[in-house]
Amino acid sequence: MKKNGFTVVELIVSFALTMLVSALLFQMLIVLRDVYVDTGVKGQLLTKQALLSSKINFDFNNRKVSVIVKCGANCVRIFFDDNSSKELIIDKANNQVKYGTYTTKLVPGSGFRDIEVYNETVFPVTNNKNDSIFVVRVPIFHKDFPSDYGLSIVYQYNSRNTSISNVVFDSSSSTSRALLVKGPIDMFMYEGGTYTEFGYYVLEANGTITDTSSDVTISGSVGDVAGETYTITYTLRTGGTIVDVKTRKVTILPAV
Repeated sequence: MKKNGFTVVELIVSFALTMLVSALLFQMLIVLRDVYVDTGVKGQLLTKQALLSSKINFDFNNRKVSVIVKCGANCVRIFFDDNSSKELIIDKANNQVKYGTYTTKLVPGSGFRDIEVYNETVFPVTNNKNDSIFVVRVPIFHKDFPSDYGLSIVYQYNSRNTSISNVVFDSSSSTSRALLVKGPIDMFMYEGGTYTEFGYYVLEANGTITDTSSDVTISGSVGDVAGETYTITYTLRTGGTIVDVKTRKVTILPAV
């Protein structure tokens, strides 16, 4: 006589196989979820990095920079030749970066590392050439990924008509009126050459700049004696009171 149904052993085996398949499927779903999450996070990091870099590089490549100065805690202000300006602010407290009117918040789980900002003039200065570089590196790392998803900007400029002070990202800030000298403050000329005055910018307390001011006096002259170092002094006064003084040293080298 034929019997219908399953034996106890068959039921146990079927149940065990079902549990095994369910466990494998569950594990596969977890792996797929992690892959999806990781891909999404990396995509966000790369997108934010590309957008921020493109906005800054667009300005640097299509507009002429006149002045770059420190404007507060982890902030630099970039002035363009039309006297407009934009600020680059690294807001560590709120985990975000601001450039002009654009703000981007870091992806959860990521943060800033040590920021590097510096400018360097190549020696000797040559006429009408981009002889200097301004570098900003803002490393951004995520706890789950080893790559740097931060900002890296390198801007070439002519130090004869651009003034970039020693910008340092730290917690200090200043709203004082300041004098910014164009060109290198330590320069060299060959004997027989003619010194050309590069000029200056005045950074006002309200955040504007000008390259001519009756409040600035320039004293000193550059001779033509090999081995001598000459000093040009720039003095900024407000209401007759000296508020800033800058000097330029010009050393004469023997003619080649």
